[in-house]
Amino acid sequence: MLPLLDISADALLGAGTVVTSRTPTRDHKAIFVFEPSVSLDLTLAAPARLGVGASYRFVGGASVPALADSDLRGFGGIVRARLGRF
Repeated sequence: MLPLLDISADALLGAGTVVTSRTPTRDHKAIFVFEPSVSLDLTLAAPARLGVGASYRFVGGASVPALADSDLRGFGGIVRARLGRF
């Protein structure tokens, strides 16, 4: 018998650069992103699951003119459908 509810924990981790074209030197700034999330999946039938969850995005290093780290940070929602063998 399949479990009716599952809990999933995920994390997104990334790094890169932000380029600003509005400054005379076309400044390149390093940026770091970390977004952990948790979701609850409901098994509808053997090949189908629906899930809902929440995440929080942390951004560091994006201090460029007119764009602060706090502008990119925040909570997010997750809605997903999964089909296949589990």
